[in-house]
Amino acid sequence: LGDEHTAIDKIQHLHAQMTQSETYEKISSEAKQKIKDLQASINPKEQNNVLLNLLIPSDSLFKSGSAQLNERAADQILNFAEVLEPVKNKVRIEITGHTDSIPPAVGSEFIDNWQLSTERANAVARTFINIGFNGKVIEVNGRSSYDPLFDERDENGKWIKANLARNRRVEIVVKQAF
Repeated sequence: LGDEHTAIDKIQHLHAQMTQSETYEKISSEAKQKIKDLQASINPKEQNNVLLNLLIPSDSLFKSGSAQLNERAADQILNFAEVLEPVKNKVRIEITGHTDSIPPAVGSEFIDNWQLSTERANAVARTFINIGFNGKVIEVNGRSSYDPLFDERDENGKWIKANLARNRRVEIVVKQAF
């Protein structure tokens, strides 16, 4: 009888994993539709408990030097958060702000890029919290310019504007909670 329970438990566990995998695939597909206007890249990754990795260019979310979501971006982030609603108690959400290496303008409300990147991540996190996500499942990070995706200067030391823009981003990583 013990072996039968073990086998049944394994089958139930496998069924739950398959159902969960199908749920995350559906969420990934829906998420792509909800955020298509943000020029974001979304990568489903079922490794290291990462289910989705979303990179959104900051230029799609904020005005230069600002940490206030523009109205269109706020709606898109809200739509994305609503897609995660069915699994909101089964995931952890890491939101990380990134800037380029050019400091905020003189007179800016932000002391430096650490503050700007953190406040941008906070703005996105507040969208999730405002629709009922528990703050305990959300982690906010500001990385300033310390995790660039692309070199910002060419071999002559000149700024590469396209790369500066690509390094300014917000990353949302959705992980399976334990």
